[in-house]
Amino acid sequence: MYVSWDETCQKLKMQSGNRCKFVSKSNTKQKVDPGTGVVSEVNDNFIFLFRNACPELRALSLEKPLAFTVLLFFIEHMNRRNAIQILQQDLCLALDRQRNVISQAISILKQRRFIDSERNGSSVIYHVNAQVFWSAPAKEKALAFLDAPLKKAPVKRKVGITQKRRSVPVVSVTEKKSLQAKSNEASVVAQMPSSPPYYDERSLKQLIKELL
Repeated sequence: MYVSWDETCQKLKMQSGNRCKFVSKSNTKQKVDPGTGVVSEVNDNFIFLFRNACPELRALSLEKPLAFTVLLFFIEHMNRRNAIQILQQDLCLALDRQRNVISQAISILKQRRFIDSERNGSSVIYHVNAQVFWSAPAKEKALAFLDAPLKKAPVKRKVGITQKRRSVPVVSVTEKKSLQAKSNEASVVAQMPSSPPYYDERSLKQLIKELL
């Protein structure tokens, strides 16, 4: 049995004791089934966000906030095939930013494969990656200009001051003297013959005569 939206809302209100407020139907539309003529409410004006792209989106929002803002602007105004055509000067006016910083933000989005672009006369058509956002049916995804995995942001490993100090050995004065003494002993031992000298009988007699 078909239950309309109004009937469903009324039933939920009665169950909740009118304690909850329901959102407006501005993001829904009526769809008529051509076979049965039944009118139903379906979602409208929405975009799919794929979960596996969330880590890279989160990193982009923290590291490059302006690039993230530009990406949101593209998503807000793109068509059902993830494309938006706009002059860069109009993009600068819309976001109230200088052209050089906007160009840098777009370059970052391209490097990380969030978007791609193509020239169309004096303007540029920007294409948002279909593996991040998509709003058309899945069967139309093959028509997307850009449908590829994202590139991970380069990891910058910074060595802190404490880490640098740990890599340098610290020797106290007493330890230094002890090490110097050990070094001297080692040099004396190295200069000593490893085994006593060998004298044959003739050499021994000659050595005795010299001593006497």
